[in-house]
Amino acid sequence: MLALLAERAAGIPFHDIVEHRVCRPARLTDTAFLRSDQLPGRAALGYLAAEGNRSNVQHMLVRGTGDGTIYSSAADLSRLWTALFAGQIVDLPTVALMTAPRSDVP
Repeated sequence: MLALLAERAAGIPFHDIVEHRVCRPARLTDTAFLRSDQLPGRAALGYLAAEGNRSNVQHMLVRGTGDGTIYSSAADLSRLWTALFAGQIVDLPTVALMTAPRSDVP
């Protein structure tokens, strides 16, 4: 639902919002909403363990959206966290709000 609201507010598709507001500022070169029917050979596949190592590709959207199914690499995830905590994706006061404790329960 939030992805749809973001699309309406921005006037562009959710994939483009993520590309412009997250991937580019964080310099994520190996992150994208890939089509599940056109995955590159090095993309990891998900499996349904209860089904005997059968791929879950039939259980996913052809191209993910706000509910998930974005592909990335470990290097890009590292760049994402570095960029986030440097204030390159959202400003530092917002990062502080995002990472503030929400509970005092140990």
